[in-house]
Amino acid sequence: MQMEVTVSFISGVNEPKDMLLKLIREGNRIIFEEDPAELSDHFFNFSVTAHSLRDWCLKSQNIQSQKKQANEAWDKHSYLVVAKDIANSVKHFGIDRYTPSLAGSEESSTDFVEFLHGEDIPAKMERAHSEEEFRRSVSQPRPSVLITFSDGSSIDLTDYAFKVINYWVGYFDENNIPRDCAMMQNTSMQTAKSGIKSHKTKEAACKYITSRSTSLASLTRLAKATLLLAR
Repeated sequence: MQMEVTVSFISGVNEPKDMLLKLIREGNRIIFEEDPAELSDHFFNFSVTAHSLRDWCLKSQNIQSQKKQANEAWDKHSYLVVAKDIANSVKHFGIDRYTPSLAGSEESSTDFVEFLHGEDIPAKMERAHSEEEFRRSVSQPRPSVLITFSDGSSIDLTDYAFKVINYWVGYFDENNIPRDCAMMQNTSMQTAKSGIKSHKTKEAACKYITSRSTSLASLTRLAKATLLLAR
């Protein structure tokens, strides 16, 4: 007698697209969190969700037999390795089945620039990114995390979130895994076409992150991934 497979015990989390939407919601919380303790929680949750997407995608494609090859391919992306090491270390109270690539993480900060309604956002973003004095005059520090690998290299938490989300959105499309715009109706993230997140109140200022380590292209990556979901 074949045992019936239970996908999830959480209502509304039944398909890979539900996990992808969850990942983007958690990425949004990372980008806009102001409390270091809450940010640590979001980092944890985001990483577990990101790593879980591996199994969700393999099972949805019915290619579990290719798990070893798939994991080897995924492990070539350093940001997916971050998710793997974080998820395994917190789920299993440490890693003892393989040698992790991460050395650790520490509290850091990033610059947060406020964009007022009606401003030329692309021009201000460009100037904040290229002119250090201007960036300092209009920005405020926001808590972040610096993730360090055993080889001495590192990645900022914001860049990590951007890259992970961008990767999985692309993976879904390349492998014809369905995804939809449910997130646009079911979360507080309201992303304008300009790629800037608005606050819940319509007249409130728009905000976005900018830092020396983050390229202008990656600044809008999370928003672009969000918009792609709505296609």
